[in-house]
Amino acid sequence: MKILFRGPLALLAMAAATATVQAEILLQDDFNDNVLDTAKWQTDVTALSKRTGVKVEEVNQRIELTGRGYLITQQQFDPLDYDTLQITGTWTFPGGDDMLQILTRSDAVPTEQYGETQTGVEFRYQCHDNSFAINSRNVGVQNLLIDKSNLKFAAGDSFNFIIQDDGENLYFKMVEVGDATSWAMATATCTTDTTYDYIVFHNRENPDAGTRRSNLDNVVIASVPEPGTFVLFGAGLLAALAWSGRRRRSSRS
Repeated sequence: MKILFRGPLALLAMAAATATVQAEILLQDDFNDNVLDTAKWQTDVTALSKRTGVKVEEVNQRIELTGRGYLITQQQFDPLDYDTLQITGTWTFPGGDDMLQILTRSDAVPTEQYGETQTGVEFRYQCHDNSFAINSRNVGVQNLLIDKSNLKFAAGDSFNFIIQDDGENLYFKMVEVGDATSWAMATATCTTDTTYDYIVFHNRENPDAGTRRSNLDNVVIASVPEPGTFVLFGAGLLAALAWSGRRRRSSRS
């Protein structure tokens, strides 16, 4: 899809083009060919207790994650190998009860009855209580680093997200597509140097009956020069995308 930028958005697009000269794209996928690129991704649909109907599918020009299915990078990305490891993309909640869970520094191993990730730094938005958090996980034990509950959600909402990890400093922001006033941001620190450094995307486990599904799109994993500069740039870019979405939605109306 070609997006034309006009007015203030055009200036931001120009700034983005300038900024990305300094950034190194490590992995990029828009999932538009409906075939999972196994050179970039692997999956885990292991059915543990409380994980029923588990799926990871590239369909409808996106990734559909069902019942805590794991989408995992083939390559490991150690934040200490880069100035700052940055992950961006778009997450959609088709239903009213699900979770966004994205991990860095992860072994990508599901554990416990609910299939939570065994080890990693986890960036999470939990819809049923609007919990917006950064955790660390070590052999299945969760350590809450920060939790904020200021992001409201409705079924069908999409959010642009930006995550940064430089091996110590963590940054997490989500902005609703179409409404730049709906956003949440959290920062934390974690110096844990893990054995594995996969990046993992998954949603919430299915209950005994019913289906939970989240959609993931337009993932970019990059190395960016300085956390401060790109936090500001990333926040502006997410806001612009949200503004653009609202403008397009208004035009359709």
